[in-house]
Amino acid sequence: YKAAVDFLTDKTIEMARPVAESLRSDVGQSLVDRSDANLLTDYFFHMMQQLVVCRFSEKDRKTRGGKRKDINIGYGGLQCIHCIEAPSSRKFFWSTVDRLANSFAEIPSHVLKCKHCPDDAKE
Repeated sequence: YKAAVDFLTDKTIEMARPVAESLRSDVGQSLVDRSDANLLTDYFFHMMQQLVVCRFSEKDRKTRGGKRKDINIGYGGLQCIHCIEAPSSRKFFWSTVDRLANSFAEIPSHVLKCKHCPDDAKE
């Protein structure tokens, strides 16, 4: 079991990440590292490995059916590492902790449906 978790962790680390625009940028930064595995359930740790930090841009405003009209440019969010290079990559932006807590299920739902996610990450 531990070997499987280690394998998936190594595979995720190898995935493409966006290049930070400056040395001070957090864009593309992973949410977890190996030391976090002891603090989280295996499921939650694996889900967090599928995401990186992103920042809201004007391009993001036109997606998600107009629900993003009030988000400020530069607002922090999370982005799927598997479809990051796709024109319609999936990004998640929440305005409050309550909204995050109530809609967190969107993340595993996306990962399972993501066309760019390898099968071994879905299992």
